[in-house]
Amino acid sequence: EAAANLCNWVVNVCMYNNVYKNVDPKVTAQKKAAEEYEVAQAKLRVVEERVATMQAKLKSVTDALKAATEDKNKVEAEARNCQERLGLAKRLVDGLADENERWTKGIISFRERERTLLGDTMLAAAFVSYAGSFNSKYRSSLWKE
Repeated sequence: EAAANLCNWVVNVCMYNNVYKNVDPKVTAQKKAAEEYEVAQAKLRVVEERVATMQAKLKSVTDALKAATEDKNKVEAEARNCQERLGLAKRLVDGLADENERWTKGIISFRERERTLLGDTMLAAAFVSYAGSFNSKYRSSLWKE
């Protein structure tokens, strides 16, 4: 029985050797793949950090663009508002220029009438004193002529 156990042991060692010869390259390949996996994971972390940095930079640039666009829109709206107010002011100034002309003509007319006012008053007084003694029918006929 001792020889049988020894024989079984030799057979099992031979089988282990055959299995080891088959499994050892696979274990070595697995270790190599694990090392490559760790290197790839390290590269992936570096790339993910770069991507995160770029996304943060993109977000800040996008926010800056949005703020600049809002500022531009506000400035454009203010410019349109100023243009509208400028147009209204121009219309007002033009209207006042027409009023200035009218008032200037009125002042000239009043100065001319002021120059002749004394004579017109004397003429009216003379007419009233002359026509005052006549009846109203005759005064009306004098006035119309």
